[in-house]
Amino acid sequence: MEPRERAALADVEAWPRTVKREAAPSAPADKALNIVEGERSKAEKSEPAPSRADAPSKTANQDKKVEDTTLALPAQIERKYLRVGDDLFRSGRDEKPDMSIKGQDGIRINKDHAIGDAVAIAKHNGWQSIRVHGSDDFKKAVYLEAARAGVAVKDFEPSPQLKLEGERLAARDKAREAQDPTKRASMAKQDPTESRAAAEQFRRNSHRENATDPQFKAAQSHVLAASIEAKTRFPKKEDQARYIENAKETVAKRIENGGPIPAARFEQQRQNEATRIAREDLTLRQQERKPSRSR
Repeated sequence: MEPRERAALADVEAWPRTVKREAAPSAPADKALNIVEGERSKAEKSEPAPSRADAPSKTANQDKKVEDTTLALPAQIERKYLRVGDDLFRSGRDEKPDMSIKGQDGIRINKDHAIGDAVAIAKHNGWQSIRVHGSDDFKKAVYLEAARAGVAVKDFEPSPQLKLEGERLAARDKAREAQDPTKRASMAKQDPTESRAAAEQFRRNSHRENATDPQFKAAQSHVLAASIEAKTRFPKKEDQARYIENAKETVAKRIENGGPIPAARFEQQRQNEATRIAREDLTLRQQERKPSRSR
């Protein structure tokens, strides 16, 4: 293999891959993480704040104590919030945190829009159930988010209509995930047989078929990036074709491994193409400026 081709293949192998994150700690199956209603604004709640009798007592929760260091944050939550100690803020201008991670109480929520994120934190840390402390309106809101995430709520009995709404929301989210190529790729990671079948389908499909298939559109974008790169690196068409096929096989192996494949970035290819065009334009101008020899 020529040095230029080895360098090109090295570029393909250097495509962005998912950063391996530290796994969240597992939670005890027989305990529930506390979700506590904080000081929400009057515009966000229609009922009075919970009394001290409704709040989790120190004695009752000694066996459910959660240390701050055991609650890891999902990547999307880390990007969404600013963490200052135990407090999570959406904006640096906010005086009160949207929610706080408490060592004894679990998670305290001050704003309604943080309810879903609090449930996501609980699920990310392996908690299969939660226990809600607050007003009835707050408990209902937490229940619906927990139902969507597949997390059980202890010591709360939903009304038949609330339970039906939770089931409907969960079914809707599941249907959306089934239509999302990224979610499908993540689900395929759990099933090696499905991943291998998808990789073989990607290999069999033509470039046009992969580009129009929602399941392979993002993966095919890397092959397209390799095609653009091949035209700038290799003058011979057979070398270009071999480079593109090698890139396609590399992408197929990534599909077989089951990891999500984000769409390729074309900034470098566009820069290379723009440089090539600029050079050709400069060459033409220089040729035009040369005076023609006449007798």
